[in-house]
Amino acid sequence: DLRQLWVLTHAPSSMTTFRWEGVLENIKIVTSCYGERFHKLLPAWSLSLRRITEAPISILSLDGLQTLVDVPGVSVIPCPTQEPLEWGSGDLVRLEHVVSNLKNNVTCIQIDLDVYLKTAIDKIIELDYDFIISRAFNFPAQIAKIQGFVLCTGFYIAKPTALSWCQGLYDEIRQLACLQSGTPVLDQKVVNVLLKDVEWKSVEHVDEHWRTKLSVCDFMGTRICVLGAQDIARNGDLTSSHFGIHHSWVTKLFRHPFLARTHRRARLASYVRKMVSIVTRMSRRGDTLRSPIP
Repeated sequence: DLRQLWVLTHAPSSMTTFRWEGVLENIKIVTSCYGERFHKLLPAWSLSLRRITEAPISILSLDGLQTLVDVPGVSVIPCPTQEPLEWGSGDLVRLEHVVSNLKNNVTCIQIDLDVYLKTAIDKIIELDYDFIISRAFNFPAQIAKIQGFVLCTGFYIAKPTALSWCQGLYDEIRQLACLQSGTPVLDQKVVNVLLKDVEWKSVEHVDEHWRTKLSVCDFMGTRICVLGAQDIARNGDLTSSHFGIHHSWVTKLFRHPFLARTHRRARLASYVRKMVSIVTRMSRRGDTLRSPIP
């Protein structure tokens, strides 16, 4: 529902910012982008994240375009590739960026442009696993049929302790890319193929109002966690999701003219809402608001 999501995007947020281990500087959000269609989404997408976190955001521009995103802490980094730009083109570039940050002890949160987070994800970050990833059910189809779910690389959190896993994943994708020259190698396919023979354990997780069922495993010393189906929901149901959704209609939301606002206009709207709230509280107490004009 566009109206519901518009309200959520522009409502004053009381959510806390990402605070994993209390070191904000050690967390970075990463995504990749190409084509005018997706570059147009960047301001609204970045603003929706800035509501809930002050963590820096790195957008890897695969076609080299440097879209102006008037949101603090957002960097558009030109990373032009030689291969045809299509689904999966940025997977290797994005993963290389993640690995580079992990080596510098920076936790990376990979978020696709069709992901909308309705609330802060502190509780996800604080889970005691090295690599935390969302759940999907369709691709690769063969693995989904066997185990009932797949790992979805549209949203994942890689902590520095996941460096060896992410480095190995990067090396595998790069090797396959050399063998399949001109054809993008999808990280989601490689991730699921590498883990198709592991023994998954189901873990019930309860944290205040968040109740979910995780699937976890240990792969060569890396503790991997797959989030519950409704944590980052793939069905587009924002209301029943715990933290947000991953769905194609989210891109339509970010193209909506009411959401494509600059950071300055959003701050002004937030200021007006706060002033209205203050005046309302004062009127209920019977106080008067003294005008600064004599």
